[in-house]
Amino acid sequence: MVVQKTLDSIVIVARNFNPSIIQEQWLLDKRVFSAGEISGNRLFSDQVVQFATEKVNFLMIPNQLQFTAKDKEIVEPRDYFAGLENLILSLKETPYVAIGINFQWRISDVDVKKFSHDEFYRDDIKILKSLNDNTAKLGTYISVNFDVMRLKLHVLPVEINQEDMVQFDFNFHCNLNNDNRADEIIQVLKKHGNFLQYAKKQMAFYE
Repeated sequence: MVVQKTLDSIVIVARNFNPSIIQEQWLLDKRVFSAGEISGNRLFSDQVVQFATEKVNFLMIPNQLQFTAKDKEIVEPRDYFAGLENLILSLKETPYVAIGINFQWRISDVDVKKFSHDEFYRDDIKILKSLNDNTAKLGTYISVNFDVMRLKLHVLPVEINQEDMVQFDFNFHCNLNNDNRADEIIQVLKKHGNFLQYAKKQMAFYE
């Protein structure tokens, strides 16, 4: 059984991000990125901003900003997300709505039917008993509070490149309610490591 982290991303939702103001020089001036960090193909338009650096993939559309780490095993989150804080503070007037911090792990080299049955089957749940046969692959959904966030965990059998796996999607979500929502986002970002460790604690059951 192989357990591998496959996603570490931050998603910020707003009523309107106005991507048209985001230009490469603006990002440098606001110290979101340093000179030379943005490389390869890039798109700066009124509706979409998309590019990559050595460390992250960046996507902004009118109602959403995605900041995704390329290195799935981040050692020091601040190295990856410090520029995001500068971006948020530079756009304080943006009508922010919510923030999500997302992690994903996949378990491969495993008998998914047996694994999912051992983990999630209960004989006293009628629908599981009704649908249970030798083709059944099971999953689960858990929602629980952690710190200032609500964790939504989906565990699903998936097929990736013709290989059966079990996928764990951790979504830590928070609706923004304070008058100063930019500062509220910054406080959440500073706890990125806490959310990561909490997710890792759950995945440790399978390592």
